[in-house]
Amino acid sequence: MAFFEEIKEMLKLGDDYQDLLITFMPSKGAVIQGYKKILKIEEDYVSILAKNKRVIYVCGKNIEIASLSHAELVIFGKIEYVGEKHE
Repeated sequence: MAFFEEIKEMLKLGDDYQDLLITFMPSKGAVIQGYKKILKIEEDYVSILAKNKRVIYVCGKNIEIASLSHAELVIFGKIEYVGEKHE
């Protein structure tokens, strides 16, 4: 069984789980797949609009966008927190 299929099964996720995927390595960086647009970039955080109007925050130190495409965003820096703003 593929890695993501195992995670899907463990977390009891439906087929809509694929709208956003965040791979996060503390103190190194993050890869965000499936984002809609970048809302704000500062030295210590990036806010991103995901599908379903969710806002994702990547916080840390010396954060910079390393790579950007319409489907994937790569962030370098000392990542300390990745979270979602709930409204």
